[in-house]
Amino acid sequence: MYIVTATQKGYYANKIIQEGASFQIKEISDFSSNWMATEDKDLLAALESNGKCKASPDLGLDAESAAAEIALLEDKVGELTTINEEAEAQNLDLKKQIEAVEAENEKLKKQLTAQKGEVTKLQNQLAAKEGK
Repeated sequence: MYIVTATQKGYYANKIIQEGASFQIKEISDFSSNWMATEDKDLLAALESNGKCKASPDLGLDAESAAAEIALLEDKVGELTTINEEAEAQNLDLKKQIEAVEAENEKLKKQLTAQKGEVTKLQNQLAAKEGK
């Protein structure tokens, strides 16, 4: 058994493996450089010999730097969440404004229809007077 890490989502041993997950493979031939990485020295040696070597990426962060990076990302997520909430509120306001405009439009259409009816009535009265 060899320990590997998924560098992207993959499928192994009838299971979906999520990116970043560590798991075990049974055989060296099970290793896929397309979506797996490893730091397992025995596996690395075997892979080097057949040209399939892909070591796990070194992020170059110590625990303190990683914690600071996580904090920055959490702040950014908070900012983006706030922006998203504000956008959703604006969207709701715009939907209400659209509904109000549509209601006013319907009211004006009814007034226009009534006025057209009145014009037709007056035209008919005028035609009747002229016809006499």
